[in-house]
Amino acid sequence: MSLNLYRADAQRLELERHAAAGRPAARGGKPRPARIQEALSVRLADEGDRTTVEQLAELDSATAPCGRLLIGMVGHTPAAALSLVDGRVVANPFTPTRELIALMRLRARQLEVRRGPVRRTALAPLLLVRRTSGRRV
Repeated sequence: MSLNLYRADAQRLELERHAAAGRPAARGGKPRPARIQEALSVRLADEGDRTTVEQLAELDSATAPCGRLLIGMVGHTPAAALSLVDGRVVANPFTPTRELIALMRLRARQLEVRRGPVRRTALAPLLLVRRTSGRRV
């Protein structure tokens, strides 16, 4: 067996071993290091988080969401913000946030159930005033 065939066969065996273990292998047949798992946390944003949300929006090339927000943290670093008003998300594109955003959406649904659905009745008093004023005139 030639050296090239021997190396190809060894690499194939290494790839099969990694596939059986459920881990992807890097080029050259060496296993990739496991991704470091950091704690994920979600909290309501406060006024002090405005700068953080604006920075996340700038990194995400989007406008900063308004209203009540959830802040998602990877370790101790803010990585995403989710609007409780319209569900828009801004996130750091350089940080893996798929699981974090799923957790944030779950928390937003929990808050909605607890508080009830957000009703868009802010204009209702104005409409009633206009209707009654229209009837009186």
